[in-house]
Amino acid sequence: MRGLPGRCPRLLGTMLSRPELTYREIAGELGISQGSLGPVRSRCLGCLRRMLTAEVAAPEPWGKER
Repeated sequence: MRGLPGRCPRLLGTMLSRPELTYREIAGELGISQGSLGPVRSRCLGCLRRMLTAEVAAPEPWGKER
């Protein structure tokens, strides 16, 4: 997740490592408003999805197939 932009690594890392937290608690911990947490999470997941899709589609070095 290090390749994700901005606050995405911290946001997604917190959500994955501490699933018991509410949106309010996560927002407070990250210093963002609770109302913006959902849209930010959605953008971060979209970015992660695009990164993973690009990695899966990329050919292996030296012409090896996956």
